[in-house]
Amino acid sequence: MKLHQHAAAAAAKEDKRSSTDLELDALRSQNLAMRQELDLLRDAFERIPHGMCAFDSNDTLVLANAHYRKIWNLPPEVVRPGVTFRQIMDATPGRESIASLERPQPLAGSEGMRWREWQLEDGRIVEIAVSRLADGSCVALHEDVTDQRKAQERISFMARHDLLTGLPNRGVLREELERGLAATCCGGTVALLCLDLDRFKPVNDTFGHGAGDALLKQVAERLRGCAGETDIVARVGGDEFAVVQRDAVQPQSSDHLARRIIDVLTRPFDLDGHVVHIGTSVGIAVVPGDGEDSETLLRQGDLALYRAKSDGRGQMRYFEASMNEGSVAVSRCS
Repeated sequence: MKLHQHAAAAAAKEDKRSSTDLELDALRSQNLAMRQELDLLRDAFERIPHGMCAFDSNDTLVLANAHYRKIWNLPPEVVRPGVTFRQIMDATPGRESIASLERPQPLAGSEGMRWREWQLEDGRIVEIAVSRLADGSCVALHEDVTDQRKAQERISFMARHDLLTGLPNRGVLREELERGLAATCCGGTVALLCLDLDRFKPVNDTFGHGAGDALLKQVAERLRGCAGETDIVARVGGDEFAVVQRDAVQPQSSDHLARRIIDVLTRPFDLDGHVVHIGTSVGIAVVPGDGEDSETLLRQGDLALYRAKSDGRGQMRYFEASMNEGSVAVSRCS
């Protein structure tokens, strides 16, 4: 009987040990799985293509990933857990943009998002999306958007400028005319000078389109030099240019500018060792008097330019009502 009881007790003890071992094995497996999951999370956190950091309710840094450290290039001791937000800000280069400072912030003690923009001394721009919880803790994503902004600016520039000369295009020209026309109700003036180069085609035919492009660039530079600070010089297309002159005494100011342009473009151009001579004809329309909208003003300027070219090279002509009558007669005969 005693032997049987002893065997039963030993078996129970063995079963208990086996059960404990099984529980320990299960815990070890769970711990291993948790460590592996944590390692995966750490790896993913470090690989996020944005800078990321988190602060607790006391504004103390909890974590920051590698991209965050790379964006700001801060000393290691400044981005370790436990450092305060103020310590990080004191070491952060650059400044927050004015537009960003004017954006609304979440009320204290409330949850919300805030977008900030930071401008660094090296010209980079960093956008920051801060998500703050009601307890005061927050998570922030940081992105260097410098290349993105440059691409956007380039696209915007291309949509509004001539790619060869860098001058504003016809669309911008119309906008400036409309803006000037709107100001005439308060006493403002607008003069539109339409230009067409003389003897440009022979340059293209003789030296090639590359030389023609180089010539157009030089023409654009000379026109910029002739124009005043508030004047708009545009390339309309081909070898046609235009200048919008606003809030100047008319017709004296446009007369002076047209004569200066004719004189400057008559001077020789150097195209890779080849000296060429061109010139220009100028047609001028003035507001008030020659039109009440941009389309009419452009048409009147073109008619004046047509008359200038008909009268000989290197000429300037102001629009006259009789030019409209002549254009109607021509269209009826054609």
